[in-house]
Amino acid sequence: MSLFYFSIALAIGASALYHFTAKSTPANVNFTVSLLVTYALAFGFTLLTFVFFPVKHGLAAEPRARFFIAGLEHFIKKR
Repeated sequence: MSLFYFSIALAIGASALYHFTAKSTPANVNFTVSLLVTYALAFGFTLLTFVFFPVKHGLAAEPRARFFIAGLEHFIKKR
C-alpha cells in the first residue's frame, strides 16, 4: 500500500515542481526550448533510475513496453 501513496505523492510533487519551474522561467526565454530542456532532463533522470531499478529480462520483455512497441509498429506500417 505504501507504493500507492508514493505514486500519488510523486505525481503531485512532479506536477508542482513543473509548475514552479515554469513560473520561474524568465519571460524572454523561448517557452518551447524551455519545455524541451525540461523533458530532456526528465528523460535523463528516468534513464538514470534504470541503474537503481533494473529490468530483469530486458525492456522488450516488459508487458507495457511490448504493448507500446506493437502500437508503434502498427503506426509505422500504416504509413
